[in-house]
Amino acid sequence: MNEWYALVNDLETGVPPLDETAAARVEKRVRAALPRRKKRRWAAALLAAALVLTACGYAAVTGRFSDWFWNKAENPGSPENSEDLLASMGTVIGQSQTVDGATVTLNGAVWDGENLLLSLTLDSEKLPTGHWTDMETEDSWLRASREQMIESLRETWPDAGETELDAILDDYWAANSGLNDSSLRYIFNRRTQTHVLQIQTFFSTARGSLDLDLHLENLKFRGFVIQGPFDFSFTVERRTSETVYEGSALLQQEDGLAYQITRVTLTPLRVKLDFHLAEPVTEAELSSRWIFLTIDSLRAGEDVLPFSQSKSSLMLRLDDSGIAESGTLDCGPFHQVIDPAAVDAIELDGWLLDLETFALSPLPA
Repeated sequence: MNEWYALVNDLETGVPPLDETAAARVEKRVRAALPRRKKRRWAAALLAAALVLTACGYAAVTGRFSDWFWNKAENPGSPENSEDLLASMGTVIGQSQTVDGATVTLNGAVWDGENLLLSLTLDSEKLPTGHWTDMETEDSWLRASREQMIESLRETWPDAGETELDAILDDYWAANSGLNDSSLRYIFNRRTQTHVLQIQTFFSTARGSLDLDLHLENLKFRGFVIQGPFDFSFTVERRTSETVYEGSALLQQEDGLAYQITRVTLTPLRVKLDFHLAEPVTEAELSSRWIFLTIDSLRAGEDVLPFSQSKSSLMLRLDDSGIAESGTLDCGPFHQVIDPAAVDAIELDGWLLDLETFALSPLPA
């Protein structure tokens, strides 16, 4: 409700209201932000609020993301059709630095609260025009700001002094140098004739924003070296609208575990299932039990949505006694964004989960 309160405050701007097309887009985004079963209850209030959103507030996060993240669009050949989906997670940054004739511009970010994408453009002489390539990034890093990291450490160790917290953070950064699990790719966008750097990584936090520092140095790719260094300090906002479904559906696997699915969360970049185990499992049993659960497809009516992701992880939560009673299945980020509001069913290991009724039915053999 804090985000809703901020939204109401922003209405008092005196700027003319949105036109009908933009208002319809905002209404769709606001409706998608609520759990499906709560939409009817709040429909009148949401509709009234959406129609008086100001044009300046809408333009602040739209209009450019389909150029910066064209390859993440539902249809990369027509990326403008995914502008609203990308902008719903987007932050405009617009910082630029030039070192030794090479200019790097950090255009913007897309963040759904877990998966973070950054888009940068590169301007220098004689750059390659190949489709894409990975880059050597051992001298580069992306991390939360020192101030934000110290604040988080202080919550974990409230009795620690500033000197001790600084030492803990320095040791952590020394052991976690480089971009680690992040990927940085060079791509030549033939559509806009621009040289693009894209970073994809993972930042999970309950915070509404992230203060980040990006350091790029000695970027090596296809015989080229962009020496730098380039340093950017910026903030990304958690803007994404989650579509949430809640209920209870029991999925019993043959020779496996029984999962009581209780919650499904969709963003344009990922899908997450929360579940309880019908029977608790001890840590010792986990090595001998069949632990497997996959999402095979997302459905919109009779259509199967394009669905591919860079990773899928199944995590069971162990209590202090080493017993697992619940867990999550997290799939994402998707290679292309999806419209969460369009998804009405999920295929799970030969079963179809209807999100409106939260009922499971077997798929035809």
